[in-house]
Amino acid sequence: MRIILFMVKKRFVVYLNDRAFTLIDTLFAFSIFIIIIFFISPVFQLMLNNRDILGRLQVMEWEVFSSQIKKEIHGSQNAVVVGGNLVLSEDTETIVYEKYNNILRRRVNNSGHEVVLQNVSEVTFTLLNNAVRVSLKSLNGKEYSITIYSFLEWKTSA
Repeated sequence: MRIILFMVKKRFVVYLNDRAFTLIDTLFAFSIFIIIIFFISPVFQLMLNNRDILGRLQVMEWEVFSSQIKKEIHGSQNAVVVGGNLVLSEDTETIVYEKYNNILRRRVNNSGHEVVLQNVSEVTFTLLNNAVRVSLKSLNGKEYSITIYSFLEWKTSA
């Protein structure tokens, strides 16, 4: 008896390869994966350091602003809070600190536009007994506060 084997070739299926993955294929893929991880990790580290630099820069900006406003409050003859803005009066000048969009700006005699702080979410000026308390919240949620006393006796308008 004769056995006839029929091999039916599938017409629409194409076999690319009969072999499975070899150890060399796996090692090659793993080495590519290791190279990608090696180059991605410094990128994440740079991104995290950049965020820290922005935080330190904002602290430095706050320190400069604090020094500037201290100098002006020490030499001012009167201070008033009007509509959330701080108005300082000196001999012939009126200096206004006000929030404008997300910055804190300084204006002299209602002219000019000097940016003294950036990324400001909210600012509060509070008049105390011959002093001003400045409370500020940045866009990233960090809060700053300072109380500055005047060297001159201010006139109280009560």
